[in-house]
Amino acid sequence: MKQRSLFALTHCLLLLISCHSARRTAPNSQAPGLIFPKGQKITNDNFTGTAWLQPLVNNDSTFNASVGNVTFEPGARTK
Repeated sequence: MKQRSLFALTHCLLLLISCHSARRTAPNSQAPGLIFPKGQKITNDNFTGTAWLQPLVNNDSTFNASVGNVTFEPGARTK
């Protein structure tokens, strides 16, 4: 039950953040109309190809979860 609550809360947070971000242009966006900026290039073994990570919510002691948006270059994959 705790995992379902965390899952639902995470999705609600993402929805709220995306709705709020859609109303304004993000200052770090590479192109007009992007909701999330590309973020920083990911350099670890969990990805094949080029991917970027934009953190949205940091890990905290209450939920022990972090939320981020990952942008993939065409052909890039996760393990």
